Amino acid sequence: MRRIAGETTNRVRMDRTREWQGIGRWASAVAIAAAVSLGATRAVAQCDSRACPADQLLPFSLNPYQFFFDLKEKEIVSCAPCVLTGQYPEGQKRDAMLSLALLHLHNHMVPVARAACLDVLHLNPCVSIDPALPAPLKNLFYAAQDSLLTTMQLICPSDFKTIAVGDIENNSQNTLDLDMDKFCRGLQKVIMNDLAGTTCLQVVDRDRLGTLAKERDLNPEQAAKILGAQTYMFGSLLQVGKKEFILTLRLDRTETTEILVSEQLQIKLKSGSDLIGLEKKVLQQYIVPKISLLCAGTDTGEMKKKIDLWFAKGAGQVPDYMAYVLKVGEAVQADESKDLTRSRTAWAEVAALNPFDADAVRRRDMLNSYAQLGTKK
Repeated sequence: MRRIAGETTNRVRMDRTREWQGIGRWASAVAIAAAVSLGATRAVAQCDSRACPADQLLPFSLNPYQFFFDLKEKEIVSCAPCVLTGQYPEGQKRDAMLSLALLHLHNHMVPVARAACLDVLHLNPCVSIDPALPAPLKNLFYAAQDSLLTTMQLICPSDFKTIAVGDIENNSQNTLDLDMDKFCRGLQKVIMNDLAGTTCLQVVDRDRLGTLAKERDLNPEQAAKILGAQTYMFGSLLQVGKKEFILTLRLDRTETTEILVSEQLQIKLKSGSDLIGLEKKVLQQYIVPKISLLCAGTDTGEMKKKIDLWFAKGAGQVPDYMAYVLKVGEAVQADESKDLTRSRTAWAEVAALNPFDADAVRRRDMLNSYAQLGTKK
């Protein structure tokens, strides 16, 4: 075990050495992004301390999205440029400018919204954004980011603690009493939530992965590598009986295409508790043992306890877990169809079915606030 862990650590060092040999090119990308957005930045980033006094600037800088949720449009317009040009951490600048971009985009001021996105990208071309942001902004931001990454032929610095999760494909030709397309979409999303909530891994936004793959005609694993993910998980589900399924699961290392996990599970899903058991099995038996090698200092036993607690306090409290997963799948499909009204309704229903799903609650709140912009007098 020590030898394997040592080899893994050495590979990580070698990979990161190769990646950061291109640090000059990465820095140039930042400079070019700044130059490209300079004119737009001046149109957006005019800080007036009289319009945004200190007692307003401080709470805004700490939580810009709360001002968005509270529909404080004037405060966002006044304070976002002050955060951008002030001495604030990158994350606060990012959230301030994206809250401003949301406002401009809702008001059909697309060039100004894009300028705000470019302000974020010139801070860090590889920055990640909140996956709960409404689709119109994510699409605008990702298009700008992809243009920059393509122009500079840039691959983001990889991190062993980052994972991208691809589709769980529906391989069922004949379905019985279950909408398999919705179920597969929902299962993929809840597994992503499980990974983010119980492990050391940062999970790449599925929309981000799909957008890059489509724009640059890549397979999802290639897109995952460009986005800095060291591991990529995907699978398929085949319904072979009324309640019987075969789940195929793969976990690959993007740098070398080394297969870390390849399993085929024959399962019975008669109830929501069976589905919860499947999720726990995927995490505890197949993902956690690999994470313990990839993430230095990770205690396998402690992580398994955390997984047990996660399900006991969350999924275990949902009365109809199967209906919840199907509704998650419906919400994901609504997002994919770019139907904001349908997405808003579906994520609200997901949050009602499972109030413990923090991601669903945040998506609901984001979509509600986006729909209500301009209505508060």
